[in-house]
Amino acid sequence: MCYELTNCHLFVVVGRSGGGKSTIINLLLRFYDPKEGTIVLDGRPYPALKVRQLRHLFGVVTQETELFALTVEENITYGMDPDEYTMDEVITAAKKAHAYDFIMEMKDGFKTRIGERGNRLSGGQRQRLAIARVFIRRPKIILLDEATSALDENSQEAVQEALGTLIAESNATVVLVAHRLSTVMNADSIVVIDKGVVLEQGNHEELIAQGGIYATMVQKQQRKKADELDQEDNKEANKKKAVDDIDALLDDAEANKSKDA
Repeated sequence: MCYELTNCHLFVVVGRSGGGKSTIINLLLRFYDPKEGTIVLDGRPYPALKVRQLRHLFGVVTQETELFALTVEENITYGMDPDEYTMDEVITAAKKAHAYDFIMEMKDGFKTRIGERGNRLSGGQRQRLAIARVFIRRPKIILLDEATSALDENSQEAVQEALGTLIAESNATVVLVAHRLSTVMNADSIVVIDKGVVLEQGNHEELIAQGGIYATMVQKQQRKKADELDQEDNKEANKKKAVDDIDALLDDAEANKSKDA
């Protein structure tokens, strides 16, 4: 089965952990090839494209940001030749990624060395540098693999704002692996996968009308929100997972299905 990305600006993949979402990202980047079927880009099979040529088309932000023991500037522009960018473009990319302020608080600003794997930065700061890297590269396809899932609440907010700007301003196709239902609803196309199999595909309204897994997740989210409002004074409620956590919603949907069987 073929899933066309060309006409989609925001293409979202949802499903439980271990269901195959990140595998799709790895296949698109050609870290390995599919055992069956073929991936085609603009009519050309992946094996017909040089790996370097292919990966140059992508911008990537994942859970584990790949940074290096270089300066902030060198990390933002990693993989680019010096004549491919200007310092003004680096600064603009940092501002759009909500990274400029913390960079300028460092002693050497953009010339600051950030340590091996960026260990002198917080998780949220590392993610914002990765987003700045995408802004300056202006890729044709942007891959976002649960970029905020490992961050604390404050860092999540800053990174979500940066990602929102990135999606809104880019002319690229954006493939987003989501773990929160709230990041899904405005997508051009939503794919629900489990155990490597596509179970449903469509936009939010189409999937709601189908009354399948996605619709059940949305219903569960709405009920949980209502329950939270009723229990907002209960401190224990604040310790639970976010009401739109997809893993939790899928677990609830599966449990109810088993009861009904």
